[in-house]
Amino acid sequence: MRRYFVGATLLVATVFGGTAAGATLGDGTPTEAVQPAVPACTPLKAVYAESNWRKEHPERGMNICPVSNDASARKVRRHFFLYQHYREISPFRGYIGRGKWLEWLPIPFDVVDCEGGRWDSHNDSGADGPAQLLGHGQPDVDHTSSAKTKVRYWDFVSDLYESSGLSPWSPSSSCWA
Repeated sequence: MRRYFVGATLLVATVFGGTAAGATLGDGTPTEAVQPAVPACTPLKAVYAESNWRKEHPERGMNICPVSNDASARKVRRHFFLYQHYREISPFRGYIGRGKWLEWLPIPFDVVDCEGGRWDSHNDSGADGPAQLLGHGQPDVDHTSSAKTKVRYWDFVSDLYESSGLSPWSPSSSCWA
């Protein structure tokens, strides 16, 4: 069975011996003049969309459309895997409207909110970043930092939270406890 597209009409014809001699469409067009349907493909950005972050291999089972620029394809994939890692280490709901890398947090929202909750948060002791870390060897961040640096920061916060709980933030516990 072959499928043919004509405008918005799909013709399904059973062809014996290669052609259906004399077969025509409803408008009189011979079926030999109709091009076979091209299998649908999915754009790379749709396959590696952030909404697919839970899928370990989102490309499996997909017919991905050809890409003309390998560098942009690599960039799409790198962004997806960076976002996927960020979401895996950030189970707590964060801020809406403060940027993508603050929408989910690796520590409870109340703690981050008490610590400043912005990439440009700084205090007199020298702590900086949304979680106000000081003296733990975390990467320096601000609002101009790259996505990769921000995820490294959250990765550090996540590791610290896993190993020490909320004790690194205990000085501000009167605000969030």
